[in-house]
Amino acid sequence: MLPGATSHFRRKGFLISGLAAALVFGGASRSIRAAETSETPERLTESLIKLNAEHARVAGLAKSSIAVKMQNLALLRREALLARIAANPAAVLKAALPGPVSRRFPAGS
Repeated sequence: MLPGATSHFRRKGFLISGLAAALVFGGASRSIRAAETSETPERLTESLIKLNAEHARVAGLAKSSIAVKMQNLALLRREALLARIAANPAAVLKAALPGPVSRRFPAGS
């Protein structure tokens, strides 16, 4: 093996391990946040639809601010749906947004 190659692979392995840990713990923290919220997927869906209607009515910086709120709410909703899917798939289907509705949302929501 070339001199210094071992340290290169060790650093690369450390970087990959760190990235994997960040993904796992980042996903875990979102799941915990979703589980801690008292909001049901249905309520989160209703809130997302209301924010989308507000997003359509406003302009400028307010539009950007609402888009960020929608993205955060969409993440919470996704985690709440994932947490519920194993226990109650029918409830997840009830909270699902039809394609024509979700296509009207800003990108990333």
